Amino acid sequence: MAPVEVSNERIYAEVRANIAFEQMVVAVLISALISGACLLVVNNVILIAKGGWRLADALVTSLGAVQATFFIFLFGFAAAIVVGAPLFKALEKIRYRRVWPYGVAAVAVQYVILAISLGRPPTLDTPAGLLFFAPGLMAAFLFGRFIRPLWAASERSSSLTIV
Repeated sequence: MAPVEVSNERIYAEVRANIAFEQMVVAVLISALISGACLLVVNNVILIAKGGWRLADALVTSLGAVQATFFIFLFGFAAAIVVGAPLFKALEKIRYRRVWPYGVAAVAVQYVILAISLGRPPTLDTPAGLLFFAPGLMAAFLFGRFIRPLWAASERSSSLTIV
């Protein structure tokens, strides 16, 4: 059996895709943790403002924040697998290295997830309704921040001429 010839460019593309997926997962994890922490703080501030803060209420709020963090990460991880990695590969083929397509994809995925989980599409008429999209947008822009060095290195390596 003859050895299979694999081009270096194909190997480099796979390595870039794997690094991008890892960066997506890190961005989703950070976004989920920040969202959970914000939810915990806001709920405790609301309890304090109502004058009914007790340890039992704080524990319930903490468990709710942990649950929200878990679900944000779970859905974000699934979105990174189903949408993020294929989107990265498609955009890398045409060498389009911008963050906004990932933000649009994050909003679209969150809209579908919220529509399924709420039983109706989320309303965007209030500022609180727009906050539903904060975790996905945060993850997309964190990913953009994390992936820029890889894009810069890719640009530098493609501009080098091998003698």
